[in-house]
Amino acid sequence: MFNKLQVKIIFLLFIALAITVSANYFMSNSILKDVLTDAITDRAFTTGDILKMQIDNLLILPRDLDELAGFEYICQDVVSTKDDIQYAEIVDLEGKILYSSDFDRLNTFIENEELVEAAKSVEDNTVLYKDETGTYYGFFLPVYNSKSEHLGAVFLSYTKETITGPVTKLLQSFFIMGWALFLLVLLLIGFFLNFWVTKPILSLYHATREIFYKGTDSIETVHVKTKDEIGRLATSFNLMVTKLKETTVSKLFVDNIISSMTDAVIVVSSNNTIETVNEAALSLLEYREEELLNQPVSIIFDDQDFAIFSREWVNEVKEQGQLKNYETIGCTKSGKSIPVLFSCSVMKSNEKNVAYIVCTVRDNTEAKKAEDLMYYQANFDVLTGLPNRYYMENEITRVLKEFDTNETPHTFLSLDLDKFKVVNDVCGHHAGDQLIKHLALMMKQTLQPDVILCRIGGDEFGILLFNTDISEGCKIAERLCKVVRDFHFVWNDNMFTLGVSIGAVELNSNVTSVQVLLSSADRACYISKDKGGNRVQVFDEDDKELLERHEEMNVMPGITKAFEEDRFVLHYQPIVSTKGGSSRDWFEVLIRMVDDKGNIIAPGIFLPAAQRYNVMPNIDRWVIHHFFKIYKEQVEGHFDGDDVLFNINISGASLNTDDFLDFVMEEFTNHQVPPNTICFEITETSAVSNFVDAAKFINKLQDMGCSFALDDFGSGLSSFTYLKYLPVDYIKIDGTFVREMEHNKIDYAMVSSINEIAHLMGKKTIAEYVENDEIFSCLKEIGVDFGQGFGLGRPDTLEHYM
Repeated sequence: MFNKLQVKIIFLLFIALAITVSANYFMSNSILKDVLTDAITDRAFTTGDILKMQIDNLLILPRDLDELAGFEYICQDVVSTKDDIQYAEIVDLEGKILYSSDFDRLNTFIENEELVEAAKSVEDNTVLYKDETGTYYGFFLPVYNSKSEHLGAVFLSYTKETITGPVTKLLQSFFIMGWALFLLVLLLIGFFLNFWVTKPILSLYHATREIFYKGTDSIETVHVKTKDEIGRLATSFNLMVTKLKETTVSKLFVDNIISSMTDAVIVVSSNNTIETVNEAALSLLEYREEELLNQPVSIIFDDQDFAIFSREWVNEVKEQGQLKNYETIGCTKSGKSIPVLFSCSVMKSNEKNVAYIVCTVRDNTEAKKAEDLMYYQANFDVLTGLPNRYYMENEITRVLKEFDTNETPHTFLSLDLDKFKVVNDVCGHHAGDQLIKHLALMMKQTLQPDVILCRIGGDEFGILLFNTDISEGCKIAERLCKVVRDFHFVWNDNMFTLGVSIGAVELNSNVTSVQVLLSSADRACYISKDKGGNRVQVFDEDDKELLERHEEMNVMPGITKAFEEDRFVLHYQPIVSTKGGSSRDWFEVLIRMVDDKGNIIAPGIFLPAAQRYNVMPNIDRWVIHHFFKIYKEQVEGHFDGDDVLFNINISGASLNTDDFLDFVMEEFTNHQVPPNTICFEITETSAVSNFVDAAKFINKLQDMGCSFALDDFGSGLSSFTYLKYLPVDYIKIDGTFVREMEHNKIDYAMVSSINEIAHLMGKKTIAEYVENDEIFSCLKEIGVDFGQGFGLGRPDTLEHYM
């Protein structure tokens, strides 16, 4: 406001005139108040004298002051003719009101002591007093009888406003007139100041400002008609502009170049204020040009980012002369943050000092979105929004590095949902996806905010519990088991319950790598699932089950390589009749793996791993294909088709495969193997768990001429129940009942019972694990049809039995 000369002059005049008017007001107030007070006082005493004269006339006769009957009406007449009197009263020397214009006050006493004393005075006097209704002036005139005895006083009461009111109104009139005149004078002064001083100076100011922002190209001379000091200044300015136009390079040309650039351009002075911006910068930052010019460059950053950027600004731009593609966050006028790429270069003065810093600013929003999307896709699961395995591995790596300074243990949990496949099979993968999303949300709500829950893949999850030992980690894992167990998933009127198998590993300084940790957790999780699921298994290096699982995991690469290099061979074990005299040769086809050194690996080593890691369908197909392939070369030339039978094992995993039956039938067609020479063995467990598929498989191949044997019979709890519905030809009695039956009566009785029931159903029996002649004799006694075991013949090549 005070940056304008005209305002300053008018302000000084305003203060001078205001002081004059105020002094005149206060002096006039004092004088007028004294004059008016004297006038009111004279008038009051004159009125009082009139009342006093009437009292004197009434007191000529000998009577007391309180015997003036009806005098209160005279008091009332006086008040009614005088608007400024509050009330008129006659009081005695004790302050008792004998007569009053206000009848309510008759025969009451004046409570104000100062008024009572004034009533006793023998002279006229005035008292300023207050009561509960306001401030008043009291006028007292003494009353005497004919004997000159002092009887009381005439009391007239006037409000204070009677005196101050007229004074205030008069002063207000003077005040308004004075200020109106004062403002008129100011307006006249302002008009002439604007015409003679302010307008010429503003013309010079705008002209110099145009030179500062636009250069001399568009500047015209300033026209000032006065010949005073301001006129001479304008003439000098015009001469300067003419000279500058002759010597200065056109700024318009440079401005056109900057304006045409698609990138935002910001020119910053050496003291970090914005000097020039182009249209692209204004569009990007949502400012008008005048809102940015001469502002600190920090206006286009938020405070935190500018604190970081300013260090780079000082270190690289001012010291090294440039800054290329610096990633930072710009801030628009509305407060929106924009990712930008900053590139800057320094323009130096003739003295080699920093004159300007030319900055190009490029909107980096789309690139950052693509980068963020790539980061999200690399680190998070699209279905659940949870971190993925890659993210978890990075976090574990970070924690492992921190053990150098902090040895507080953590716990890692590996989770695998139980019975999840049922939902996918019954309701489809979309239902399975929704189930995964719901469970992920429930588990996340169960865990603390600092816990990392990730989806490793499929129905597997991982949890990293920070600063949590294995004991506390297991408690959290148990709670998760309960959450999953209590969860009921409903889809299209189908309700499902699940479980979760959890492997727990303590993450401490003994863990050497991420791979070791995850492998240990997986091994513990698999043991949990093997034990029925929905439980927690803690990893222990010395745990026997975990060691076996580890060995199986180590075998798997060997199995994979054996498939690639075709390092499997077939061995054959004879099945012998207990009745003797059988003319038919019978063998069970057995697979063996050969290691890279040519050594035979027993099936007990690699088959459990193959079963656990779902490789059995590949092994079953390899056995069928290779046996059928060599059948014509090695079998037909040495055995009569009606006098030989080969048992081939089929796993439960193969029965679950949709195209396995088609594969077997195609192999029969391709290799022309007589179906009546093939007996397929399926285990009791796989037949029961895949009852419908097993029955379909058996019926189809039996129609072709194949026979079937139910392997490991007696190991299940429902053996006899399902036996009625499975159309097998042979029952292979589980070896656990056979191997000690020669001296164990219970085993003997079990074998006898199975044999008897099988015969009643029209099925023949085969006893496994026949290790010696004593067992074979027992089988003959019972009536078992066939025996198989090391005591009757070890597995060997087919050439051995030709």
